[in-house]
Amino acid sequence: IVSSKALVIFESLYEDENISGRLIENIARSNDLEIISAFRKKLELMEGDRAKSAIERISTPSTKETGKKVLAVDDSKAMLLFYRSVASDVGIDVTTAVNGKEALDILDLGETFDLILTDMNMPIMDGIEFTRKARANPAFAKIPIIMVTTESESAQVQLADKIGVSDFMQKPFTPDMLQSKIKEHLQIKMS
Repeated sequence: IVSSKALVIFESLYEDENISGRLIENIARSNDLEIISAFRKKLELMEGDRAKSAIERISTPSTKETGKKVLAVDDSKAMLLFYRSVASDVGIDVTTAVNGKEALDILDLGETFDLILTDMNMPIMDGIEFTRKARANPAFAKIPIIMVTTESESAQVQLADKIGVSDFMQKPFTPDMLQSKIKEHLQIKMS
C-alpha cells in the first residue's frame, strides 16, 4: 500500500521539473535496488524523453558501490527497512529474510554474502538456530554473523557466542553504530 501510494505521489510531483530532478537524484542515491526498480518501472510507464533520461540516471551504479552483500534476517519489516537504508548509505546491497528458515533457503540457493545480520528472536526459526545451522555448513561457516537483539541476559549473549556469532548488538542502536559494525566486519574504510 505504501509503495503504491508513493508511486502515485511521485507521478504527481514528477510533473514539476525542479522537484522531479531532486526526486530522481535521491532515488539514485538510495542504492536500494528494490526502490530503484519500482521507480524505474513507473518511469517506463510514463514514457517521454524526461522519463528516459531519469531511467538512465537511476540505473547508473553509484560510485561508492562496494560490491559487498549483506543478508539481513529479522521478523520486523521496520528493522529490515532500517538495515537496507543504513547499508545502502555505504554502497552495500542487502537481501532480506523474515526468519532463519527463509535465510537458510536463500543461502542454499547459492547466493554469497559477506556479512549476515540476524535478530535473535523470530518465529519459525530464531537467530540462534539459524546461526547453528549456518555454522554447521562449511560453505557458510566463515561468514561473519552479527546477532541483534533486545535481550540483555548474559546467558543469551554467552549462547550466541558459543554457537559462533561474530559480534553482538543490543537494540536500540543508531544508524552510525550499525554502519560502524558493518564497516568493521567488511573491512570498509570509514569515510
